[in-house]
Amino acid sequence: MRRLTTVLVWLVMCTAVPVASAQVLNLTVEPIGQNPHIVLPGGSGFSARVLFDSDQIVQGWSYGICNDDTIAVLEAATDGATTLIVQDGDLPAFNDVSVFPNGVSAGVVISLVGAFTLPPGTGYELQILDYSIAPGVVQPLAGEADIVSTIAPCDTVGVPPVATVIVVNGASLVPVQSGFDLIVPAVAECEFTCVSGVDNADITWNNCNPGGPADYYMLFRDGVLLGVFDDGTQTYADTGLAPGSYHYELLAVSFPDPNGPPSILQGACDVDVIPVTLGDVMPIVGIYQGGTMLTITGTGFAAALDTTITIGGITALNIVVVDDNTLTCETPGVDFIGSVDIELSNTFGSDSLLDAFLYGFRRGLISDDLEIDLADPIFTLEYLFGGGPTPFCIDAVDTNDDGTIDLGDSIYLLNFLFMAGTEPPPPFVEAGLDPTADTLDCGLPQP
Repeated sequence: MRRLTTVLVWLVMCTAVPVASAQVLNLTVEPIGQNPHIVLPGGSGFSARVLFDSDQIVQGWSYGICNDDTIAVLEAATDGATTLIVQDGDLPAFNDVSVFPNGVSAGVVISLVGAFTLPPGTGYELQILDYSIAPGVVQPLAGEADIVSTIAPCDTVGVPPVATVIVVNGASLVPVQSGFDLIVPAVAECEFTCVSGVDNADITWNNCNPGGPADYYMLFRDGVLLGVFDDGTQTYADTGLAPGSYHYELLAVSFPDPNGPPSILQGACDVDVIPVTLGDVMPIVGIYQGGTMLTITGTGFAAALDTTITIGGITALNIVVVDDNTLTCETPGVDFIGSVDIELSNTFGSDSLLDAFLYGFRRGLISDDLEIDLADPIFTLEYLFGGGPTPFCIDAVDTNDDGTIDLGDSIYLLNFLFMAGTEPPPPFVEAGLDPTADTLDCGLPQP
C-alpha cells in the first residue's frame, strides 16, 4: 500500500489547484437486495456494492470498507461497472485492491498523466463485495436483542491503513460516508413451519408464548379453518392434499389477564405439494456398454434429497438434479440389448416410463474402449486366429453385415478406418438394433 500512497501524493503535487467549496461527495456501501440486510446463520451469504456521487471532476480515490468478520466474512471484491470503464472504456491506470476477512482497501488513479477523469454524476458503481456468513454465528433467542453489525467505509483497513479520500483537482477530500446495518434477528416468538410430503403437509409450531403454551391455537389453510386446539397440541398433519400450493396461517391466542383482551401471535408458511412424474428422456438410444448421458424431464425431482434413477433396474451413474423438472444421468453398462424401463423414486413418490430407453450396439465397436479404432479389427483377428476372447456382441463384429464372421469383417473395417472405404451399415453412426435378419446377436456369443 506504500505504492498507493506515493502515487496519490504525486498526483496531488502535480495537479494541485484551488478547490471549489460546498462539494457533493458521497461514498456509500449498500446491500444488493434487502436494506437493512437481514442474515441468518447457515445462510448462503450476500453481496453489496460501493457507490459514489460527485458534482466534481474526480481524478482518483481510495477507501476502506470494514465489516465484523465474526458476523460476515468478506470473500471477494470485484471492480464495479464504473471502475471497469473509467479510463475511456478501460480500467484505471492504477488500481490496487487488497481483500481481508474484515474488509477491503482500494486505491485508484484514473490516469497517471491526468488525461482521463470521472465527470460529475451519481450512482457510480466502484466495487462489488461478496460476503459469506461467518461460521459459529448463533441466532438470538426470543426476547434477546438482535445482533446488529455495520458494513461501512472506514480508515482502518490495510497495512498501513488506507484513508478514505476522493482526489479532486489534486486535493484529497473526505467524502460523506455511509453504510448499512447487518442484522441477525432474534428467533420469532412463534416458530411455525410447514413441510410438504407426497400428498400431505406436516405443520408444527412452538415458542408461541414466552410464558408457555397459548390458551388455544387456530389453524387455517387458504383461509379455511382446519381446527382449534386448546389441549397443548403443537403439530398437525394435513393429509389427502392434491398437487398444488397451499398457504397456512396460525393464530396463537393467550389471555394474560382473564378479564382483559387476548394476546394474539401469528405465524404463516407455504408449501408446494409436487407430484413425482417422469416426462421425456433424451436420447432414447445408447450403446449397451453404457456411458450415454441422458437428460430426463418431469416434476418433483428436487423436492427431496434422495432422488434416484434406475435404468433397466440398475441405478444410473452420475445423477445430477438440475432443478425440480430436470436431471441428468449416465447409463450403466448392461449385458444385453433391448428396451428397458426408467424409474424415478424419492421420499415423495415414484414414477416409471415403460420401454423408455433402448440399449443397442454400434457395428464395428468390438472392444470395450467405446471408440471404433484400430483396436477393434485387431480384437476380431485375435478372436478368429489367435485364440483371443469371444466378443460379447457378435453382431457388432459383422462389420460388412453379410451374416457371417470371418476375415472379411476385419478387412472391411480396416479399409474404412485407413483407406477411405465405405462405412459399416447401420447401426453404426448411432447405436441401435440390427435391421438385417441373421443369426448373430449381442449377449449370445458364438463359441
